[in-house]
Amino acid sequence: WNLQHSGDLEQVLERAAEHGVSTILVTAGSVEESRESLSLLKRLKDRQGTSSAGHKLPRLLTTVGVHPTRCSDMGSSDASASACIQDLAECCRAAQAAGALAALGECGLDYDRLQFCGKDEQLKGFRAQLELATELKLPLFLHCRNAEPDFSNIMREFLPGLAGGVVHSFTGSLPELQGVLELGLYVGLNGCSLKTGENLDVAAQVPLARLLLETDAPWCEIRPTHASHSLVRTTLPSFKRDKFKPGSPVKGRCEPWQMVQVAEVVAALNECSVDHVARQVHLNTRKLFRLPHDA
Repeated sequence: WNLQHSGDLEQVLERAAEHGVSTILVTAGSVEESRESLSLLKRLKDRQGTSSAGHKLPRLLTTVGVHPTRCSDMGSSDASASACIQDLAECCRAAQAAGALAALGECGLDYDRLQFCGKDEQLKGFRAQLELATELKLPLFLHCRNAEPDFSNIMREFLPGLAGGVVHSFTGSLPELQGVLELGLYVGLNGCSLKTGENLDVAAQVPLARLLLETDAPWCEIRPTHASHSLVRTTLPSFKRDKFKPGSPVKGRCEPWQMVQVAEVVAALNECSVDHVARQVHLNTRKLFRLPHDA
């Protein structure tokens, strides 16, 4: 993404800190990304401290898993799939040893993008990762796109042995929301969850006790064309990549600091304060991912 300007990761972390973000979850979608994510976290661990404004920089955690559209990477044979699961298990143990593992994922089903990976491969990969999550007693970072009833049916099979989970970037209908809640899962909302009026109607029905907020950065920002945009109160000036200005966000690139924008929209939908939403979501996040009280 930074081909047209110098890297600004530290500035991204500073902006997050200055907007109240205390912990950032880096999501992985393949074995390779899981390894890269852990490597990044280890490199940054020694550099964590305070921002230039005196705010404590966010703690970084990671997921380990294979995204449904990447399940073809697991191979078609039982042997190759088993080898991939072993690689994931090793990544999980390494991340746990580093105190950096939050969940297994991003895993699930995506029937909107079958051109990348067919149903059979996705189903096989999802089941294999649920078995691993059960074995390691890890919470799940889940992905579901137009994949009902398969998603819910598979989750019910494994539910008794699972350590909870969140369906992230939720964009489903009200009946789909009810299905997620019946499974005892949390619901993750970001800018992509808040595009249309129908999205907002559904988002307003998510109980705060079952809600997680996210940015899915660098994707899923709340854009001017989104129905939720008028509910956003906090903004920062941004610049296009080819006119990059150090210290300022890149236009069109979502960042963790924009979590506050998602919270503002949810607060407006629930007719409550942003602080109330933030406190409840913080509690939910710590509970699901088993984070310490100071996270």
